[in-house]
Amino acid sequence: MSEVCREFGISRKTGYKIFNRCKDDGLEMLTDRSRGGSETQMAFDGEKFGKEVVGIVKAPLERTLSPQVARIEQLEARIQLLEGQAGTVKNKPVVRIAAGSRTAI
Repeated sequence: MSEVCREFGISRKTGYKIFNRCKDDGLEMLTDRSRGGSETQMAFDGEKFGKEVVGIVKAPLERTLSPQVARIEQLEARIQLLEGQAGTVKNKPVVRIAAGSRTAI
């Protein structure tokens, strides 16, 4: 985080404030909030900074979850194969998630 904040010329406190806002409300909350501040505040590109922070956080999560997702897919394929051999093929349940929602319907 320190390196990213240094690159954008902001304090770590501000960086974490923006990071937490992004984590809670998504990228739409990264637009500048004008309070009649200095030129530095007006020149700050919140969206670019937010994307950088999201990339930093997302990369380790993807590295951690990718092998688990691959393993689950392998197990599901194996189950379908075994069910097919036993003649007990069942339709896989479908979980739908509404657009813009984080919870399943």
